[in-house]
Amino acid sequence: MPKLEFGLFLEFTTSDDERLDEGNLHCDDVSPVEAFQRSVASVDRVSGSRQLTAQAVNADWDLVVVDEAHHLRWSEEAGGNHAYRLVERLAKKTRHLLLLTATPMALDPAE
Repeated sequence: MPKLEFGLFLEFTTSDDERLDEGNLHCDDVSPVEAFQRSVASVDRVSGSRQLTAQAVNADWDLVVVDEAHHLRWSEEAGGNHAYRLVERLAKKTRHLLLLTATPMALDPAE
Protein backbone atom coordinates (compact mmCIF):
# COMPACT_ATOMS: atom_id res chain seq x y z
CA MET A 1 0.00 0.00 0.00
CA PRO A 2 1.62 3.33 -1.02
CA LYS A 3 2.29 5.68 1.87
CA LEU A 4 3.63 9.19 2.22
CA GLU A 5 5.41 10.50 5.31
CA PHE A 6 5.10 14.08 6.47
CA GLY A 7 7.02 16.21 8.98
CA LEU A 8 5.68 14.63 12.17
CA PHE A 9 6.44 11.12 10.90
CA LEU A 10 2.77 10.36 10.38
CA GLU A 11 1.95 7.95 7.60
CA PHE A 12 -0.64 8.97 5.04
CA THR A 13 -2.26 6.47 2.72
CA THR A 14 -2.71 7.62 -0.86
CA SER A 15 -6.37 7.04 -1.64
CA ASP A 16 -6.27 6.33 -5.34
CA ASP A 17 -8.96 4.41 -7.25
CA GLU A 18 -7.46 1.04 -6.32
CA ARG A 19 -7.32 1.90 -2.62
CA LEU A 20 -10.86 3.29 -2.60
CA ASP A 21 -12.18 0.19 -4.37
CA GLU A 22 -10.18 -2.04 -1.99
CA GLY A 23 -11.73 -0.23 0.97
CA ASN A 24 -15.22 -0.84 -0.41
CA LEU A 25 -14.48 -4.56 -0.84
CA HIS A 26 -12.88 -5.28 2.54
CA CYS A 27 -14.76 -2.99 4.91
CA ASP A 28 -18.47 -3.76 4.96
CA ASP A 29 -19.31 -1.60 7.95
CA VAL A 30 -16.78 1.20 7.35
CA SER A 31 -16.43 3.33 4.23
CA PRO A 32 -13.01 3.50 2.56
CA VAL A 33 -12.89 7.16 3.55
CA GLU A 34 -13.06 6.14 7.22
CA ALA A 35 -10.92 3.01 6.81
CA PHE A 36 -7.85 5.13 5.98
CA GLN A 37 -7.82 7.73 8.75
CA ARG A 38 -4.86 9.69 7.40
CA SER A 39 -5.18 9.76 3.66
CA VAL A 40 -4.40 11.86 0.65
CA ALA A 41 -7.14 11.85 -1.97
CA SER A 42 -7.96 13.83 -5.07
CA VAL A 43 -10.72 16.38 -4.46
CA ASP A 44 -11.78 15.87 -8.08
CA ARG A 45 -12.01 12.09 -7.59
CA VAL A 46 -14.09 12.38 -4.42
CA SER A 47 -16.32 15.21 -5.70
CA GLY A 48 -16.89 13.32 -8.97
CA SER A 49 -18.52 10.40 -7.14
CA ARG A 50 -21.79 10.72 -5.25
CA GLN A 51 -20.88 7.71 -3.11
CA LEU A 52 -17.43 9.02 -2.15
CA THR A 53 -18.83 12.51 -1.54
CA ALA A 54 -21.45 11.09 0.83
CA GLN A 55 -18.84 8.96 2.60
CA ALA A 56 -16.46 11.91 2.98
CA VAL A 57 -19.16 14.24 4.26
CA ASN A 58 -20.47 11.64 6.72
CA ALA A 59 -17.02 10.95 8.20
CA ASP A 60 -15.76 12.81 11.27
CA TRP A 61 -12.64 14.83 10.44
CA ASP A 62 -10.28 16.67 12.75
CA LEU A 63 -8.51 18.34 9.84
CA VAL A 64 -9.09 18.63 6.10
CA VAL A 65 -6.30 20.11 3.99
CA VAL A 66 -7.07 21.20 0.43
CA ASP A 67 -4.05 21.84 -1.77
CA GLU A 68 -4.41 23.82 -4.99
CA ALA A 69 -7.45 25.50 -3.43
CA HIS A 70 -7.51 28.11 -6.21
CA HIS A 71 -9.24 25.42 -8.30
CA LEU A 72 -12.29 25.74 -6.06
CA ARG A 73 -14.50 27.96 -8.19
CA TRP A 74 -17.61 29.89 -7.23
CA SER A 75 -19.76 32.40 -9.06
CA GLU A 76 -23.01 34.09 -8.14
CA GLU A 77 -24.72 32.82 -11.27
CA ALA A 78 -23.58 29.18 -11.26
CA GLY A 79 -22.69 28.61 -7.61
CA GLY A 80 -19.67 26.42 -6.95
CA ASN A 81 -18.03 23.72 -9.02
CA HIS A 82 -18.13 20.11 -7.75
CA ALA A 83 -14.90 20.55 -5.78
CA TYR A 84 -16.12 23.79 -4.20
CA ARG A 85 -19.41 22.20 -3.13
CA LEU A 86 -17.58 19.21 -1.62
CA VAL A 87 -15.19 21.41 0.37
CA GLU A 88 -18.06 23.64 1.48
CA ARG A 89 -19.88 20.58 2.87
CA LEU A 90 -16.70 19.26 4.51
CA ALA A 91 -16.09 22.68 6.10
CA LYS A 92 -19.38 22.30 7.98
CA LYS A 93 -18.33 18.90 9.36
CA THR A 94 -14.64 19.27 10.16
CA ARG A 95 -13.04 20.91 13.16
CA HIS A 96 -10.31 22.53 11.04
CA LEU A 97 -10.07 23.35 7.33
CA LEU A 98 -6.82 24.46 5.72
CA LEU A 99 -6.89 25.79 2.16
CA LEU A 100 -3.48 25.93 0.46
CA THR A 101 -2.45 27.62 -2.76
CA ALA A 102 0.81 28.92 -4.12
CA THR A 103 -0.90 30.67 -7.00
CA PRO A 104 -1.49 34.33 -6.16
CA MET A 105 -4.16 35.22 -8.68
CA ALA A 106 -7.66 36.58 -8.82
CA LEU A 107 -9.55 35.84 -11.97
CA ASP A 108 -12.67 37.59 -10.78
CA PRO A 109 -13.02 40.45 -8.24
CA ALA A 110 -15.59 38.34 -6.33
CA GLU A 111 -12.93 35.74 -5.61
